[in-house]
Amino acid sequence: MRRRLLLAATVAALCLPFVHAAHAADAPPVGYYGIGISVKTDGGMPWNPKLQSVTISRVAPASPAAQKGIAVGDQVIAADGLTIAGRKARELEPVMHKTVGQSLRLALKRPDGKAYEVTLVAVAKPAPAAPAR
Repeated sequence: MRRRLLLAATVAALCLPFVHAAHAADAPPVGYYGIGISVKTDGGMPWNPKLQSVTISRVAPASPAAQKGIAVGDQVIAADGLTIAGRKARELEPVMHKTVGQSLRLALKRPDGKAYEVTLVAVAKPAPAAPAR
């Protein structure tokens, strides 16, 4: 259980461009692309695991990712030219910490094997929808 929590913390650090995180008032806003990911690692070193794969697990409607046709089940092969498989999680931190207006180039592969590339531009995370009454 402890190992899962440490791995979850590492994965959360990798996901900053995909989810909104709190930041200092004077810092540029954290970028949002509207995707969630599922990460498989080699199981070693929980604070800096070696990545085996990153798969899209969620795509928010009307997000930059949805507008570019990214779909649940697509595998992320590379981010800004850095191959994902075999890379240590912390090596990807500079690529993954994008602010609003910055771009992220992804090479992806569909479940049927078709490869494609997209460039996403980070936006501010939309405010959560008010609950229905």
